[in-house]
Amino acid sequence: MRRLISCGALVPGCAFIAHGTDGAQVVRQLTQHMSMIHGLEPLSRELQTKVHSCIETDAREAGAARHAGM
Repeated sequence: MRRLISCGALVPGCAFIAHGTDGAQVVRQLTQHMSMIHGLEPLSRELQTKVHSCIETDAREAGAARHAGM
């Protein structure tokens, strides 16, 4: 199932959303974005913990899976 994380959950006002097939992939994308755009490198341990807590399942895919099961 696809995963996503919104940078706006960590940096208010940022519209970037990382998408991937697993949590590690979205964390890599978000870390690269935060480094390049927000100048946050390396991420503090506190921010790393928050990043992992903000990872979500892509609702569009979850909805499609529920619909396919009907």
